[in-house]
Amino acid sequence: QKAALAAAERGDATVSGNVITIRQPKAVNVATGSTGALTATASDGHAYIGSEQDLRINRVTATEDIRIKAAGSLINAVAGSGAVNVTGGNLILESANGGIGAIPDPVTGALSSPLRISLDSGASLIARAAGDIWIETPQGLTVDTVYSRSDVKLDAEGSILDIGDDSPTAPALNIRSRNLELVSRTGSVGDQDDALDVG
Repeated sequence: QKAALAAAERGDATVSGNVITIRQPKAVNVATGSTGALTATASDGHAYIGSEQDLRINRVTATEDIRIKAAGSLINAVAGSGAVNVTGGNLILESANGGIGAIPDPVTGALSSPLRISLDSGASLIARAAGDIWIETPQGLTVDTVYSRSDVKLDAEGSILDIGDDSPTAPALNIRSRNLELVSRTGSVGDQDDALDVG
């Protein structure tokens, strides 16, 4: 029970009186070769995808939430420049032992390309990785939480904003990393009434 609660994502647990109910989505586990790539479409629902290795992503599209979790890196494998890798609702990206965007350089840890995402209006991003995280979006970006033991870069065409469910007296940390770069090309980072909390 404790393990299930610890592994639950935001929205997986519901409380009714003294009863906690945990919904545990089951991912489809996939593997792609060193030159292959994943393409997945959920035309009317969620996409929950897992991998026990590096996962090269061409395109993942869903009408609802998307979760992509890998033991290795989540790699941008789109052939065309600027194309979006992931499109859908609330998004969770997790790389247990690698980076998000590309395989980290073995010496510097730097990534050679970003993972490109496009989220529905009102949707937010959760991203976790042992290595660097580099995420780009052709729109604004609402951040729930982003965590890396290394560096994080978020590059958005619009504003980069807090999800907005903080306690006014104890705001939750949105982003924690070693080094952090935030780029909003046509908007703002945070809002005057709701700062983006980093550490």
